[in-house]
Amino acid sequence: MKAQIFFLAVSLLTASTLFAKHQNFEQATRNIYAAIDANDALALRSLLNVDYLFYNPFTPTPLDAEGLIAFSDQTSKAFTGSKHTINRIMSSGNKVTVLATFTGKQTGMFNGIPATNKDVSMDLISVIEFNDKGSATVQWTQANALGLMMQLGAVPPPNPNSNIPNVIALYQYFGKGDIPGLVSMLDENVVWDSHLNPMLKANVYHGQKELYNFFGSLKESVLITNFLPLNFFEKDNEVNVLGLFEYTRLSDAKKFSVKWTMVFRFKNRKTIHFNEFFEQPTAL
Repeated sequence: MKAQIFFLAVSLLTASTLFAKHQNFEQATRNIYAAIDANDALALRSLLNVDYLFYNPFTPTPLDAEGLIAFSDQTSKAFTGSKHTINRIMSSGNKVTVLATFTGKQTGMFNGIPATNKDVSMDLISVIEFNDKGSATVQWTQANALGLMMQLGAVPPPNPNSNIPNVIALYQYFGKGDIPGLVSMLDENVVWDSHLNPMLKANVYHGQKELYNFFGSLKESVLITNFLPLNFFEKDNEVNVLGLFEYTRLSDAKKFSVKWTMVFRFKNRKTIHFNEFFEQPTAL
């Protein structure tokens, strides 16, 4: 009987400890979003671990703590009254999952899109992992970025016959670093023409297999810190995209910005030909 009472007490104590830890993690999550909405860099910095990384659909590479602070500042300045409404929050181990809605009015430049004075709403889901000290170490966020771009007028409304969603999906795979996913959306015999590319030597790649060489060389040559598709134009089976790269050249750590045009030609919903044109890079 004493043994049963002992084990019951231990179980209750363990459950109580886990509950308290989950409550702490959930409160820390709420604090993170509160700091983002208040554009409070000091508070946000105190909640993030030194090795914190933020994976999101708006930047091709994860942001560290300072990168998130800068991104939050940009968002705060672009959207008046911006805030995150937490709709649901759940804990499992040292991870917290959040379902939230971002709202605000775009009164400033955002990702190259001039102010529209439009009210926007974007649903998102985040998973935040914490260490035992209660500091966030990594955050994965998926958001309805396409819906946001449509609300701002940067992307036209959906058309059941449009290939623009396929291009956006390609960019999302690229942003996540999922090259196999990206390649799977291309025609088996795709022609990938990367001429006039300031980051790599001009070359034409034929077929899905050769494309892995392209993306491998890209990863070895540059670190892309910002990838911004700004405008989409479609006619028949061709989609043209205007955008901007910001990148660091790994050979000398120099930073550049460059405007580009990318052209995708489709057949049966698959990209059969890709072409890209770059302006002269500008040093940052």
